[in-house]
Amino acid sequence: MSKYIQEAIRSKKDYLINELIQMGIYKKGERQLYELTLTELEMEYRRQVNSLNQMPLSKAK
Repeated sequence: MSKYIQEAIRSKKDYLINELIQMGIYKKGERQLYELTLTELEMEYRRQVNSLNQMPLSKAK
């Protein structure tokens, strides 16, 4: 894998980890966020965003 692709993946993972931490998510099951793959982080991020969008406005952060 090229150095540029690896850097892009690392940057995207860092971004998603920071976003999830801001949402109050620090682990997924028994695994720390940094242990998850990019795909797992993207899926968890989408799941959290969708759950926030479905929450009544009075309970949303």
